[in-house]
Amino acid sequence: MDYQTKLIEIKNKEQEILRGLLIENKQASKIVICIHGFEASGIAEKKFKIFSDELIKNNIASLRFDFSACGASDGNFEDVSVEKQTQEFARILATIKEKYQDISVCAHSLGTCVLASFLKNNPNSDFRKIILMAPALNQKVIIEYLYVLKTNPSNPDINWHNYHDFFNKTEFSKEIQQKTLTTKRNYIPQKYLLENMDKNYSDIFKKLKLKNILHIHGDQDKTAPLQILDYKFPNCIIVKKGDHHLERPDMMRQWLKPALSFIIN
Repeated sequence: MDYQTKLIEIKNKEQEILRGLLIENKQASKIVICIHGFEASGIAEKKFKIFSDELIKNNIASLRFDFSACGASDGNFEDVSVEKQTQEFARILATIKEKYQDISVCAHSLGTCVLASFLKNNPNSDFRKIILMAPALNQKVIIEYLYVLKTNPSNPDINWHNYHDFFNKTEFSKEIQQKTLTTKRNYIPQKYLLENMDKNYSDIFKKLKLKNILHIHGDQDKTAPLQILDYKFPNCIIVKKGDHHLERPDMMRQWLKPALSFIIN
């Protein structure tokens, strides 16, 4: 199939360059924007790459971009926050709207919070379809749980049902102020923690046309497990033996064709 892959560069408010890949052909009148999660990359992630390949076969364009400080984009990870990423998404969307009016979004993990934040600020947005993959909408619970795991690494009995027994909010607040919490690659931004330590982004999606939303979730997601969502979406694919990333071939076989059909129809 004849199509083009273009490098897109857009500056955010801080004049950092955000980079993305636009895949399109002459027949494409629709586009899907892929929104990646925490410390991830829209350009490089397998699930977005394969989804983009399938979309263009059906004459649907896609944009896979990286937020600042992630993947191929410029920036400092210490500055990452949902607020900043929301502003960046708004700039990316404005650029895409110069050519495309029929726009859908596919958001993963923290990217679903960014999308929720954008929709809260822009209630009249008219995305045709929305795909929420492993939505990490209940940030309060996720942050607390991951903190408990990091501070109790030798305790195998901690789970989502009992983690509160081990959570010390005073000590957690001290850790945030000391800026010592880390992932495998970065210090977790203090701004992000303060912004999200008491936040749940679920409510905004309850106000939308639910038939236009597809929820995809692995039944073995340990980062943002299905059971912490406080809302059930009518259109839902539960991926058997599915983890948080949903990229292993046996997982993708369960959601790729239904997600493609959802976007096309």
